[in-house]
Amino acid sequence: SDHEALLLSLNKQLLRSVDTKDTLPNPSVHIALRLSTHHNLAKESEYLNRLKAEFHDDIE
Repeated sequence: SDHEALLLSLNKQLLRSVDTKDTLPNPSVHIALRLSTHHNLAKESEYLNRLKAEFHDDIE
């Protein structure tokens, strides 16, 4: 369906944005990936680790 195709397209765009290292990671992107029905657990885990590393001092 068009709805599924749109969701898959958005998910692919989010996954591509995860590979961009020249900007700070965005927690909203991680949340969106986790809420998706399609998952790439390796990339999601890598992105979460990057979030933790970048924002560690702010979290503590």
